[in-house]
Amino acid sequence: MNEEEFRNLESAEAKAFRILLDELLSGGSDGFMPALPMEAYLGMPAASSSALGTLAIAPAKLKVILDRGPKPSTDAQVWGNAIHAAILEPDDFEADYVTAQRCAAVMKGGVRKGEQCKNDGIKLDPDDVWWCGVHGKEVDPVEGKIVLSPAAYLCCKGLRDNCLSEDAQYAQPKARALLTVPGGEVELTGAWADGETGQACKLRGDHVADLTATCSDIKSTIKEATELEFSKVIFNNGYYRQQGFYNGGFEQLGRPMEDHVIIACEKEPPYLVAVFRLLDDVVDAGRKEAQRLLRVYSECMETGVWPGYADRVIDIGLPPWAKRSLEAAETLERVML
Repeated sequence: MNEEEFRNLESAEAKAFRILLDELLSGGSDGFMPALPMEAYLGMPAASSSALGTLAIAPAKLKVILDRGPKPSTDAQVWGNAIHAAILEPDDFEADYVTAQRCAAVMKGGVRKGEQCKNDGIKLDPDDVWWCGVHGKEVDPVEGKIVLSPAAYLCCKGLRDNCLSEDAQYAQPKARALLTVPGGEVELTGAWADGETGQACKLRGDHVADLTATCSDIKSTIKEATELEFSKVIFNNGYYRQQGFYNGGFEQLGRPMEDHVIIACEKEPPYLVAVFRLLDDVVDAGRKEAQRLLRVYSECMETGVWPGYADRVIDIGLPPWAKRSLEAAETLERVML
């Protein structure tokens, strides 16, 4: 969605946010927008953590996204969004998400004549009957339902129970405590003008609790949510930069957060959940990097120049972990000899 499409959104929330955005870009007040639809948030022409992450790779890549709008959601992103909904807004999850059932068609010929189609359904008709892509070509699906695979649906329910229920076999009491703080807000959008560059910025906190001054972020992962493995994920996926960016945003918006927490949710059974608080120096490092990237973003916006990779030959070596692996192999060889 580009800026023009965003400004044409007709929902009341989007109209209200357009007013906030116009005030923001004209030097007016900053603020928060609870319950802003995700499509409106994504369409807001402002710097975000994900935009800065793309910029860090190459500004030219971000320019493509800004020009064409975001790509359609991948299956993995739909799954991640469903996990967020199941944990943060369980009632909305039950209303908006369904799991595909077996296609209801009966085979009309061949060796399987008279048997029910074995394909999973991909279309749900108004009578709550599922049809596969072969037999449902003429079916008009029900609007407003997001279809998950049975595995994804079970994952969402398992993570919801482990995060929110006291009775789940693998209940995570720390996650439940964080997500049930009185007065906590979910999917909270904030917008501000960066004090150094003047650029419009935005954030979307998964769960924000002023009572404990904590911003909690749900992160699903196919990796193990152990301290060793997830520390790599925090760096490789730029989560430290996201939380640093959010830290600066909440401070400028007058609601400083003392703690930034990641609730790591494994997508494989038994859907284990771990809770990590980012150390202050990690958040500080992310905040400094985000501010550096905001300066680059501001320069690109002002000059219209969005560089790609370096225009020179770069001498390249192996990363430190690869060197250690080779050294360990040499040591093992000497021992064996």
